[in-house]
Amino acid sequence: HNQTPKWFFCENYNENFPYADRETILKRLESYIKGVLTFVQTQYPGVIYAWDVVNEIVDEGDFRKSIWTKTVGNDFFIKAFEYARKYVADGVALFYNDYETALDWKRDFIIENVLTPLIDKKLVD
Repeated sequence: HNQTPKWFFCENYNENFPYADRETILKRLESYIKGVLTFVQTQYPGVIYAWDVVNEIVDEGDFRKSIWTKTVGNDFFIKAFEYARKYVADGVALFYNDYETALDWKRDFIIENVLTPLIDKKLVD
């Protein structure tokens, strides 16, 4: 749930420094997504048919508390999908992934708070 290293969120990319501001972190996120998608689509065109953009952001009936929610806010996943949609090749699908989605509370929360905003913006497939 915390695969991004702490230094990614800190000023000067140094985990001994305070967290950077929201806009700086979002610029880093966009740069990372653009870099990965551009590299893969240039070096391996047509190989990737789908990307799992964001994983497992729901826990205990709310958004999972993470460094992403602390530094960017609960809308970080929407920004990730916006950047992915901006740079992904035509015809490549974008997905959200989670576990235990058969649990009523979790399924309902994901549909209402994760998928609906993404669907409304045409960001998830």
